[in-house]
Amino acid sequence: MRWFRRARPHGAVFAAVAVVAALVTGTVIALLGALDAAADDGVRRGLATRSGADLALRATLPAAGDVEAQDAAMRAAISRALASLSTPPEVSRSAVAEAAVEVPGPLERLEALVLIDEGLQGHAELVDGRWAAGAGELTMQADAAAALALGVGDTVVVAGTPTLLTGTWQVTDALDPRWLGDERITDGRGRAAVPIVLGEVDVRALESERVHWTVAPDVTRVTAADLAAAQTGWPRLRSALRAEGVDPARLSTTGGFTDTAAELLAQVQGMRAIAPVVLLLVATAAVVTIAELARLAGASRAPELALLWSRGRSATANAVEAASLGAGAAVIGGVVGTFAAWASAAWWGRPSSVPLPTVSSTVAMLALVAAAGFWIGAARASRPHGADASGAGRASRLVAPGAAVLLTLAAATAVWQLQLYGSPITVQADGEASVDPVTAFAPALALVAIVFVGLTALPAMMRPFERLSRRSAATGMLTAHNVSRRLPRLTASIVVVGVATGTLVTAAAYQATWADGFERVSAFRSGADILATASGGGFRPQQLEVLDARPSVAAVFPLQHAQLQVRDGSAALVAAPPAALPTLVAPVREAIDADALAESLPVDAPGVVIPEGVEAVVLEADTRHLSADPVVTVLVLDSGGRLTRVTAEVSGSGDPATGRSITATSPVPASARDGHAQVLAVDVDLADDAVIADEARFVPTAWTDATGGSLTAFAERQWSPRGGEMVIVAPLPLSEGGFGAAPGVTNVRLMPDADDSAGLFRPPIAVTRSLADRYDLAIGDTFSFAVERSYARIDGEVVAIVPAVPSAGDADAVLIDLTVLQLDAVLTTEFPRAPNALWIQEAETDAAADVRRALPPNTALSYADDSAERAVVGSAALAVWGAGALCCLLALVTLAAVASAEHRARMPEIGLLRALGFRAREQASSRRGEWIAVLACAVIIGLLAGFVVGALTVPQLASAAIPGVDLGLGTPLRLDVTGLAIALAALVLVCAASVTWVSASVARDARIVRGPEGLR
Repeated sequence: MRWFRRARPHGAVFAAVAVVAALVTGTVIALLGALDAAADDGVRRGLATRSGADLALRATLPAAGDVEAQDAAMRAAISRALASLSTPPEVSRSAVAEAAVEVPGPLERLEALVLIDEGLQGHAELVDGRWAAGAGELTMQADAAAALALGVGDTVVVAGTPTLLTGTWQVTDALDPRWLGDERITDGRGRAAVPIVLGEVDVRALESERVHWTVAPDVTRVTAADLAAAQTGWPRLRSALRAEGVDPARLSTTGGFTDTAAELLAQVQGMRAIAPVVLLLVATAAVVTIAELARLAGASRAPELALLWSRGRSATANAVEAASLGAGAAVIGGVVGTFAAWASAAWWGRPSSVPLPTVSSTVAMLALVAAAGFWIGAARASRPHGADASGAGRASRLVAPGAAVLLTLAAATAVWQLQLYGSPITVQADGEASVDPVTAFAPALALVAIVFVGLTALPAMMRPFERLSRRSAATGMLTAHNVSRRLPRLTASIVVVGVATGTLVTAAAYQATWADGFERVSAFRSGADILATASGGGFRPQQLEVLDARPSVAAVFPLQHAQLQVRDGSAALVAAPPAALPTLVAPVREAIDADALAESLPVDAPGVVIPEGVEAVVLEADTRHLSADPVVTVLVLDSGGRLTRVTAEVSGSGDPATGRSITATSPVPASARDGHAQVLAVDVDLADDAVIADEARFVPTAWTDATGGSLTAFAERQWSPRGGEMVIVAPLPLSEGGFGAAPGVTNVRLMPDADDSAGLFRPPIAVTRSLADRYDLAIGDTFSFAVERSYARIDGEVVAIVPAVPSAGDADAVLIDLTVLQLDAVLTTEFPRAPNALWIQEAETDAAADVRRALPPNTALSYADDSAERAVVGSAALAVWGAGALCCLLALVTLAAVASAEHRARMPEIGLLRALGFRAREQASSRRGEWIAVLACAVIIGLLAGFVVGALTVPQLASAAIPGVDLGLGTPLRLDVTGLAIALAALVLVCAASVTWVSASVARDARIVRGPEGLR
């Protein structure tokens, strides 16, 4: 009770301390909880865009004799390794083996992937027939069976045993993590291992039986902490297995979940890099506010404490009592704020995840700051003449410059280090990235330092106004005089309002800078609305056609991503069809001038243009001394950059020895019927023993379309064989076109007569500004490089220098027409590489899920507008605004406390002014003018501080929260003018409410106070 009696006369100040502590504690809990929730939500949304191996891990061992013991040991080892996961993952067991298979047709002997999985039927559905039910029966993956021309009722020899094909099946969900993206199982790709299920398994007849344990975390419940636990826990599987008594020597692990976790955690790290900065802003605002309230309390209690000192009470006793009062108020407020934050989180259905030690340390810090501040204030006020306002003013004028100097030195050091590193995230000696504590202090220290510098300079700035006011009315002179005289008592208001204003400016700058940088970097990382990257093998033409058929997809363009080898290192290469550039997302189009690049980058391919509307190209040719008709394949390049191999239907008549006429009909792909596509080459593949005499020949005689109309452009060109690395025995070019073949000639590529190197001689290229600076390149210069897995060295002519190359993923990059790589491949390889990436333009805003289902498992998707990533790293911007909102609330509380203390202390002044003839309205106007002048100065100082802090620290802070900012795009400073205007308007309303209350209180008391003693 004594504690309350001591605090009651100055209850406004102690109540303000409690409210500040409650607000700060609650805000810390809310911010940390919100950031954790945002990280978890973003991680789950990110996982929802993945499939197949990206969502699973797999452990494989050779099958053991005791199946159940091996299974139990592996499951126990997995549980031990992943014990830190909040939710146990699903673990499924399956077994596979190999067996030799003989099927009717040209591919007589194959390998079969025998699936020994009792749960398969629950995850697959029959396409035809029934499931194998006993010995001598099997079912086969439907796509593989169709590729082998097998149907229900056919006989397949498996491991030497004739087996009846009773049915074909497909998995119900090719994106299910249990398949780990194995395309042999999901869509039957790879004839070398045909997926089959036997009705009765005799493992003795099979080879290499292996057991898989597939681990699939629950992506709907996984947290960011779970990703880190999986990253660190999965590598410990070997030791965990050894602890279960199993030799891990033959253990193999696969799956991409740990890689997915690393990618998503990089986004979380960007958000968490800003969390310490925000918390330090909050902590700094809290420390400054409590310190200023403590100083106000000391000034308000000065008469009381001086009286106690004069009666024999020591200054230490006064300081101890004041410290206990301040610390007690802070503890009470902190506890109330903690329970309020926990209750609010529980009510919203998101119980707080902030650990108790963090909350306890926050309350302890606030109590310690309050105790120290009130101790110092009481000790100063208890000295002789402690009630002398002029002495207190002189002391304050000495303290403020010293604090400003110290804060400026600390802020300069922190800002210098942040500028030096370019980001608050630094890489330690062990390769781990962490937030540098010095750089994290930079915004808070710089903000407070500038506010204190402005506070120190304020008295000198007020003197000219006081001199000017001498020519004004009495009310004006009184206002100016009181502002200058009472500045030390109003320091708390100036500081908290200045800090609040500066924090709002910093938040507006961070929001706009981060949003602009994130949008540009995300756009350049993907290029188009969606970037699809193959996990291996590239994309087949059929898969592009599937995407074409999706109503949510507007356009699909193939890409080749590769590494360049240059004279002193490497760079990235993006080979894309120029026609795709104008379809890229707006930030990319504007930054690289896509329309101009689309005109300057194309190269001329040496093919023959297919007339518009032609549905089939028919080649008539004469052959001689070939025992079998050749396989004819046409290489078609459409205007969208797709290079398609079209196998012709071949028919013929005549004697192979004396002469045979054949007709090869090649359907034109739908994408190549616009009048801009070309036939680059015709492949004529001969069987190993097809050439029966040295005079064997293949001579084109006519070219027509499906209706028999002549294709004049084709007929006018002479089609001759081209050499290259694919040729073992070279064919003989014939004067009339075509080729002669000797025994040993198998694969011949016919190309139209033209300079086939035209597209490879100094092709136009665009280079990034970073690469241009690295090699001192300018427009018109030649840049020479080699492409990985290519025999050619390209001497490109620089036609453009761009900020970044879309989807390159590297600041040093080159953009080139995809046709250049395709021509190089046509000239040097038998099978040109399939594109390993796609630019996909959306026709609908929700096309991502549709595209995900249309593409093979394990395809990596990147989005120009990645909502999952934005949800994670964007929460940092909201946290900065949260810090600004807290500062506004602290300003409100402080203004109320200062106004109440000031009003109580100046009650005698009100009576004196009334006795001198000042009416109530004049006194209210004077007091209102005082507060407006003080708060205006505070806002101006805060604006200046915010703009300086924004310019010095915000670009570096924003870059830490933008994954992929190393593309060379930078993070130029921006300002959210609308957001800042709204926030400042709210702060002005808070200040206006305080001023209105003060003036109303003065007017009311001026009407009833009867004398200078201030008694009513």
